[in-house]
Amino acid sequence: MGDNKSASIITLLNRIIPNATEIGPLAAGMFAQAYAFSADGRDYVLRLNAFEEDFAKDEFAYTNFASPALPIPRMVARGRYDGTRHYAVTERCPGVPMSRVPDAYLPPLLPDLFAKIDAVHALDAGRHSGWGLTDSAFNGRFPSWEIYLRSFYDQKFDYDRPALFAGGILEERLFRELEAEMIARLPACRGHRAIVHGDYGFDNVICRDGRITGVLDWAEGRLGDPLYDVAYLDYWSRLPLGDLWREQTRHDAADFEARMVCYLLHIGLASMVIAAHLRDERDYRRVRDRTVSALSSARRRSTDWPEEEGGESADFAD
Repeated sequence: MGDNKSASIITLLNRIIPNATEIGPLAAGMFAQAYAFSADGRDYVLRLNAFEEDFAKDEFAYTNFASPALPIPRMVARGRYDGTRHYAVTERCPGVPMSRVPDAYLPPLLPDLFAKIDAVHALDAGRHSGWGLTDSAFNGRFPSWEIYLRSFYDQKFDYDRPALFAGGILEERLFRELEAEMIARLPACRGHRAIVHGDYGFDNVICRDGRITGVLDWAEGRLGDPLYDVAYLDYWSRLPLGDLWREQTRHDAADFEARMVCYLLHIGLASMVIAAHLRDERDYRRVRDRTVSALSSARRRSTDWPEEEGGESADFAD
């Protein structure tokens, strides 16, 4: 950490949790930075984020959803960090993010990965109103799931889609064709309502010894079809996690194929818009190709998500 940032973080931690030691950067995402530290023999995570609601939803999830079947880190403190950012301190879950687990080591983890998302979907959605992306009390912002999906609403990006079409990255004809395929499948998605994590897996699931030790980051929590979480896992993985979920959990999901393809397209189209908004042409091409693959017979192609040069960490199993 830079000296100024280090000093301000140490000052904050000493005010919240005295005796903080071993402070170091943990991760940095699109919207947040995370730091690990210890105090009195316990491990914690400090996160900084411009979006206060993200941390409010994490606190709500811990208070209302956490159980032995659904481990969610305890919120220790949260508040204002500076003029533009907020902070949250949570207990640290033991293990590593699923995103660091090479594909070859994922199969033993899948039963618990699927059990934990089923535990999310078993929560009482009847206590909450609305559909789609939720507020800090997990009430949906939309009158129906279909209206939410068709809106492509994103609380963190204020984008102008016509301007993006004119900007040369977002391909309007392809977008409209894929959107039409998504809309054609929306009737199969009606009538399914559960609490949906919205960003499940990868960096937001911590694992150790074949078990999930923490389900993190509830900022994208929604009210809608639980199969959306399965599609999210499937979209971003090189493994066919949607089919593996169905095979291992033996869920008899009505209209499984239509719903899966609908949500793969929604996830992909939203990702294409974000990449175009950020003018990230490389990421745009990757998510565009993955989204087009959702319409293939297997809902994916072998060319989706080519491994980064160097591949996964060779010493993961050590």
